[in-house]
Amino acid sequence: MKNLRKYTKNSVTREVITYTGKKLARDQKDIVEEIRLELFVNKKPAGEMICSPWEIQEAVTGYLYMKEYVHDIADIKKIHIDQKGHSVFIETADIQKEGTSNILSADDSRSLSVCEIMDLSQKLEEMSGLFHRTGGVHCAAFVRDTEFLSYKEDVSRHVAVDKVVGDCLIRGIPMGGGILVFSGRVPAEILKKVAAMGCMMVIAKSAPTNYSCDLAQKLGITLIGFARDSGFNIYSHPERIFEADCIK
Repeated sequence: MKNLRKYTKNSVTREVITYTGKKLARDQKDIVEEIRLELFVNKKPAGEMICSPWEIQEAVTGYLYMKEYVHDIADIKKIHIDQKGHSVFIETADIQKEGTSNILSADDSRSLSVCEIMDLSQKLEEMSGLFHRTGGVHCAAFVRDTEFLSYKEDVSRHVAVDKVVGDCLIRGIPMGGGILVFSGRVPAEILKKVAAMGCMMVIAKSAPTNYSCDLAQKLGITLIGFARDSGFNIYSHPERIFEADCIK
């Protein structure tokens, strides 16, 4: 079994043994790569990140924001990525970490039709070319008024969201009152990221947890799960969703 080193975008082809229900056979499959990075903020260890080896600056920027090392892109002075050394060195302004200062309570009266929710979920599915080729990444997108403003992929569902956050910060895209469309489950840690973005809604293809449902209700976030071809579930703040006749 060997790595054939035939690279396509963000993946590598490997020789595998496949069982299709009849017999074992040799085949070639595209597989995503992942790396481990040690993060240092102002020369002090700041944790590690297991992620895909692309758009690392966006991932690190989002991570810094979510962990409250920074409150804004202006707080980041320098990011040096040493992929050979599996390290990232960051210089930031001297700010005070306040525990929950980046978590915002969503306050937005805008609403979406059931058709728009289905369309957003379907568009995320259509954009997920790397997932369809490898089955190995999560996908996340920031949406405002049904327009996709940022789309990112990563082997880690947490880093996929961090990349979206970092991209929005770098490009100066306001996140308050927006929507996160997401391919993975929504445990409390993902819901907290949605809250820190200031989003009013998260639309996910998989399940939430009971804790994340309670947290979404408390923070004013509309939490939608199992958004797939056949429909979806609304777990909190359903007042933002209204029925409509969908044209197929």
